[in-house]
Amino acid sequence: MHQHDIELPTGKAIRLGTLSTSAEASGTTSTGSVVAGSERTLRQVARFRRLQPQMCEDIVEGMTELGLQFDAIVRVPSSRNDNLALYGACLANWPDAEDLSRRLSRAGRVKAADAGTVADMVAELVYAPGGNENEIRSLLIVDESSSTGKTAAAVLDILQANGVPAYVEVTLASLW
Repeated sequence: MHQHDIELPTGKAIRLGTLSTSAEASGTTSTGSVVAGSERTLRQVARFRRLQPQMCEDIVEGMTELGLQFDAIVRVPSSRNDNLALYGACLANWPDAEDLSRRLSRAGRVKAADAGTVADMVAELVYAPGGNENEIRSLLIVDESSSTGKTAAAVLDILQANGVPAYVEVTLASLW
């Protein structure tokens, strides 16, 4: 498990624990780095696609072994679908967790890699509250990557602005 210390736009400092597979260990790269005509990069992406089901299984198994349980799961909206397999595996493993994903969207096209701050990402997100956010005590955020934790921090910030308690336990599951 990796930990990121992040300051939310509200000034609140949080420590975000993340579970992910190692891109270095699997010999893969983010599909966002694909350069047209790069045979090596295309081979790496193909390898990632082959390994993705096992990577998802390993992450879910790791969370299960830690005894983690979740009241809610949210998939970070993305222009790519790289987090769909992991999201599906998490929903299957925690079927009683409320899925908040349909309530969360992006206002425009700012990507985490282009956003300078967590506040930039918060401004990009739109959340439609369901009215029961104050009951959430444990939250699983599913994203394709967690290099800085900015996106997860932004998701947590907007959820807390819509009623999720400040003392919620958060886990971030990502593929790299």
